Amino acid sequence: VNFTMTRSSLQSQTLDQVLKVERPDTERKRTDLMKIQGEFRIRLRTLEKLLLQALNESTGNILDDDKVINTLETLKKEAAEITRKVEETDVVMREVEQVTAEYLPIAQACSSVFFIVEQLNLVNHFYQFSLSFFLDIFDYILHHNPNLQGVTDYTRRRQILFDDLFLIVFKRTSRALLHQDHAMLAMLLAQAKLRGTEDLTDEYEFLLESGEGVLVTSDPDPELAFLSAEQQARLTSFAKHPIFASVLEHVKNNQDEWATFVQTPDPQNNVPVPWEPTSRMLPHIFFPLVMLICALPAIHKAMQYVLLTKCFRPERLVQSADSFSRLVFEKDLSAESDYNLADMVSKEVVPTTPLALVSVTGYDASYRVESLVANAGVKCAQVAMGSQEGFSLADQAIAVAARQGTWVLLKNVHLAPSWLGQLEKKLQTLNPNRNFRLFLTMEANPVIPVNILRQSRVLMNEPPPGIKANLLDSLRGIPQGRLSQ
Repeated sequence: VNFTMTRSSLQSQTLDQVLKVERPDTERKRTDLMKIQGEFRIRLRTLEKLLLQALNESTGNILDDDKVINTLETLKKEAAEITRKVEETDVVMREVEQVTAEYLPIAQACSSVFFIVEQLNLVNHFYQFSLSFFLDIFDYILHHNPNLQGVTDYTRRRQILFDDLFLIVFKRTSRALLHQDHAMLAMLLAQAKLRGTEDLTDEYEFLLESGEGVLVTSDPDPELAFLSAEQQARLTSFAKHPIFASVLEHVKNNQDEWATFVQTPDPQNNVPVPWEPTSRMLPHIFFPLVMLICALPAIHKAMQYVLLTKCFRPERLVQSADSFSRLVFEKDLSAESDYNLADMVSKEVVPTTPLALVSVTGYDASYRVESLVANAGVKCAQVAMGSQEGFSLADQAIAVAARQGTWVLLKNVHLAPSWLGQLEKKLQTLNPNRNFRLFLTMEANPVIPVNILRQSRVLMNEPPPGIKANLLDSLRGIPQGRLSQ
């Protein structure tokens, strides 16, 4: 038996959940109708069996057998009554299907988003996300979403659910990603959000596939002297694709405009337009996506800018991708990846979910936990892993803390990959105090078992990129009480 979650099964599961919370009346009608229709089918089968039984027991001329005739009359009457009731339920079912269709885009988005997140492990061994991780996010959006408080309009609530699904998934998933992969996640989620309004499939495929194996020719085109040899090679290669077919001619006919684009320090303000205005709208648009229609021309231009940047200004590719995702999500996602460890411990994770702080080589994240312990004033046992003695101490510390509701910090668990397999099984049977928390610190080493990563809430730790990010990270480590002094 294959128990793997499929797109259709996850879509059905999330659709049922959202209808139960948002439209319990519709969900109740749908459930009742399914029950009634099942009863109708059972009754018809019963009548058919009675008729077959009467025919089987009949002797002589069937038309002279009163039992057969009476059974036929009963079957005719009840079949007519059932047909009438089915027609009545069909009217109600159409109403239910109409309401259900309004929430279908949310369920479709859930299915798309989960499989995007689930396949991130192809990029990095530590990008492991389980179904329970996604369902925790979905449960938060449905039941604990502060943006839904006080909102009673169904249309507005659907829009909030749809938008927050992508933002919360990015926020919680990006914590486990290296900074260099944040733009990739944002672009993948943007593609899923735009699905149904703007068909950018060809552009996305071109963005991911173009540029591989481009060789610099020894004889550059003199007409394009303002382009470097690498830029000319990429342009020639890209122009073989239908999407970029018109760009080469436009570059030759508008050299001053393109020279400015490739030389200016702010290319986003000097973007040439080598394509004819177009918007390939899909024929059927569900409501939660309709809000994006007014922004479609800008979104399409932003994607074109990303493609042009990859060809002519690859050093600005990440910035152009950030601009595209900011337009799609109407938020600066770089701020969404920040997290407060104290809030995660108190509001997001359950006692049986470890917090795994993964660090790049040369960076130690244990200070984050130690600072949190000092600020919260909780008891925390610390154990350095790597020896048989450490394994025994860790087992004892977990057993005591689970019983008393205290915390445990296990350092350098990448030195004990075999013991982590035992820990995974232990956590599945552990029934800890609700205040118990387990922290694991480790280097980004692929020896860490996949199952413990999927069971944990992973937090990737690396030196923040840039001076500003480093300053903000340092300031966030200062207790609020000390700042107020």
